[in-house]
Amino acid sequence: MTAGGVFQKTLILGGIIVLILSAMILPVSASNENYLVFYMVGSDLESQDHYGSKNLQDLAGSWDPDIGDIIVIYGGADKTGWDNGLAVTNLELLKKDLLDGEVGSDGNPATPTEFVLTRIPDLDISSPGALAKGLAYADAYAADEGLTSANRYLIFWNHGGGYEGFGANELLDTWMSVEDLQKGLAAAKKYDMIIFDACLMASLEVADALHPYADYLAASEENVPGDGLNYVGIGKALSSDPSMTPEDFGKTIITSFISVQDGDAKTFSLVRLDKTPSVVSSLDTLGHSLREVLDDADSLAALGDIYTNIQGYGRSDDGSTVTSVDLYAFADQIRANTEEGSSLHTSAGDLQTALRDYVLMTKDSGHFSAAHGVSIAAPREEFVSDFPRSITFGRNGWYEYFSTYMNTAGSPAKPGAQYRSSSADSRTIVVNDPTKMTIVFADYLYLKDGQYLIIGQTPLEETYVPSGGGLWISVPSGEYDDPDWDGTWFVLGGEGKNSDVFVTMKYAYSFVEQDSLSSVYLIYGNMTRTVSGKETTVPSVITAVVDMDAMKTTDMFVESVSEDGWYSRTNLWGDTGILPGDVFTPLLEIYNEEEESVETVYSADRFTFGDDPAAELVRTALDEENCYWVAELDDYLDDDAFYLEEPDLPDTGSAKSPILPAGLLFGLAAAFLLIRRR
Repeated sequence: MTAGGVFQKTLILGGIIVLILSAMILPVSASNENYLVFYMVGSDLESQDHYGSKNLQDLAGSWDPDIGDIIVIYGGADKTGWDNGLAVTNLELLKKDLLDGEVGSDGNPATPTEFVLTRIPDLDISSPGALAKGLAYADAYAADEGLTSANRYLIFWNHGGGYEGFGANELLDTWMSVEDLQKGLAAAKKYDMIIFDACLMASLEVADALHPYADYLAASEENVPGDGLNYVGIGKALSSDPSMTPEDFGKTIITSFISVQDGDAKTFSLVRLDKTPSVVSSLDTLGHSLREVLDDADSLAALGDIYTNIQGYGRSDDGSTVTSVDLYAFADQIRANTEEGSSLHTSAGDLQTALRDYVLMTKDSGHFSAAHGVSIAAPREEFVSDFPRSITFGRNGWYEYFSTYMNTAGSPAKPGAQYRSSSADSRTIVVNDPTKMTIVFADYLYLKDGQYLIIGQTPLEETYVPSGGGLWISVPSGEYDDPDWDGTWFVLGGEGKNSDVFVTMKYAYSFVEQDSLSSVYLIYGNMTRTVSGKETTVPSVITAVVDMDAMKTTDMFVESVSEDGWYSRTNLWGDTGILPGDVFTPLLEIYNEEEESVETVYSADRFTFGDDPAAELVRTALDEENCYWVAELDDYLDDDAFYLEEPDLPDTGSAKSPILPAGLLFGLAAAFLLIRRR
């Protein structure tokens, strides 16, 4: 071989090495074409609020046709064009269908639109068979249109329930389980990313089921507002940079969604689905470690304390129940409260490490104490008798722990409570609950017109004691100090208002933002709004965010209350903003010390909001002679609540308020407990 030949071969070999190294180091370039497939179960979101049509109009209006195509598979709504199996359309036909502002019909609202690629009648869109047929059509369309190398994105659009599934077909009252989603996706070509524009779908249970079918998952731990993702932002972002990678597109979805400052509490995250088995394996190990210590009383107490204090998602309308909890925060609290070197401490840390590698991006609106991007099922009372298959993770170590924990902590038991006084100015509330699944509040009472109005509540702080077992650093003691209430609380009022209006503020949760503690409260009642000259009154819940350090309301928004008592993407008010002129009639809780019961009544007073609603929920000094409290004990697993009366609580105002110094009983005071169903 000549010297020139050696030199030429060296150059070629060097070039090959450079190419190999480049492929290893540089990210894979994305296609310049993009293919979005919508699986849109319309339900009440479309039939009542037309959110599906609005979202598609936003996307179609901001999408450059040169960057690819969109397929929409829709149905499942009580509306023309949506009410018989599946309808399938593409971007070109969608734009024509949207000329009247509605998907599904054209000029005549009683006649289905002609602008569809095909209709597949007599199918339940919320079934695995329909999903499989719809996605098979989408794959065939991509092949016919030369989109086989395009970036592939699948958007599931509708109601979501996390591990409970997705897609409420209002025509047949059906719903797809997570297993149904698996079956429907099984034969489809793999997607670059699955996106859930639906509530609660950023759960590990969902990711574990769907990880073979996409590279990435983008979803929300929390409920998603009715108007959903920011489709204008999505369309513009892809149109301006059609070659962006799926990872960058996922991050764009998150940023555009969270950046809209509409007052809604929002989360969204992006995870690498190929890392799901690693996370589940770490969860399995943690589950084994937890199962080994469940016979220990300190472990039951510590775990109950974590569950009752951790950030929950999918909260019921009355704030009493959550669907899931933040998984990273759960592991973090275990690791922070266990001794170094223990298997529990190590396995919790390993799970955190796996989650950090799994979650590429997570953002939230700032309304949460934890939003790390992945949730897991929270304890629920029904799990004692019916443990869902979707949360078993193949019956691994986590299943062994969680099912055993539910059988232990979920056994019905009425907590005991009593007062213990040690001096004339010191009194302790003692709660006997071995599983520590009881949340203790101080309910603030105001005596008005011979009735005790429950005007607010605050969680009582439990004291902690060192654990003697060598595993946990500290455990909850079951002892709480009396509430330190100065007789000031919030009412609807403010400048320019003739009188204050009392409301019942139900505590939901707290979070820390910029070193300041904020608490989220729920206020129930009827909201009346004039729409097109007609008054409309709807049962509603106002969410109020209160800076507890400044004792000032920083944010307020309103949502309609669903018939089943759970938050829903459907908000009959559309925008969650409280508008000037909105009239609110509070639903008040009344504590009856004679009947030992709590009832709700609508207030005789109404409040009309002005330009700044948050400035109208104001702290005011109440007449201390009429201020009292009771301790409320809430069972975390169900909607039962027990009450421990203040020993000095008079029969409808026959004694002075305990806020002013009054003789305290010494020793153990009798406990007065009662139960109510929320």
